[in-house]
Amino acid sequence: MLEFLIDICERITCKDPNNTVVIGDDVNNLKYKDFLNQSSLTKLVKEPTRKNKILDVFITNKPFL
Repeated sequence: MLEFLIDICERITCKDPNNTVVIGDDVNNLKYKDFLNQSSLTKLVKEPTRKNKILDVFITNKPFL
């Protein structure tokens, strides 16, 4: 799944560097930190969303929007 997401994000931004990428979801078991390390995206949710864990994420290549 991570390889797919990385590939899609690269395609979107290679086609036009001004394109905006936004990914939001309940990630449960997805290793999204590995995804962030391999991409130019930023996680915007910094506080726990369920008890003491961040399960709901909002990831983008334009955190200033």
